[in-house]
Amino acid sequence: MRRTRRNRTGGEHYTLGKAADLEVIITIIPIFAIIILGWGARKKSFITPEFLEPANKLVYYLSIPAMVFISIARSSFHEHFDVKVLSLTLLAATGIYSTAFKDNQK
Repeated sequence: MRRTRRNRTGGEHYTLGKAADLEVIITIIPIFAIIILGWGARKKSFITPEFLEPANKLVYYLSIPAMVFISIARSSFHEHFDVKVLSLTLLAATGIYSTAFKDNQK
């Protein structure tokens, strides 16, 4: 259920119901729990400084790309594809690339 109320400037401000608020909290709690567990493990010397560099490389080069790939693979192409976004992205990238290429040629 969606509730509306007026903000300071007189415009409408939309807030979601209690179920959506609870969903946000349930999503955020595991993230903070992992951060706190990592902090505690480092404070108790369970994680050594020698372990941190290889672990960071593992997460950065393997785990995060795998997570992004799985997320993209599970998403629906027809629900998320937008021609306007694709066109604007390609136009911006082409403009930036051509500007940088022209500046480099001088």
